[in-house]
Amino acid sequence: MAWTQAHLDALELSIVRGVKSTTYDGERVEYGSIGEMLQLRAVMREALGLVGAMGASRYAVFHSDR
Repeated sequence: MAWTQAHLDALELSIVRGVKSTTYDGERVEYGSIGEMLQLRAVMREALGLVGAMGASRYAVFHSDR
């Protein structure tokens, strides 16, 4: 099974809430630590093509000096 954006969104919501267990698609998922969740998040983001080789987002942010 490949990860989807919905999987990543659910994991990120759990991280933000500080919750180490959640239910997704009727299955309970428990993580050992927030650190483990952050590592999984990085793997998911890479698999979904959301980061480059250096771990940076592929989306550019432009700032104006005006």
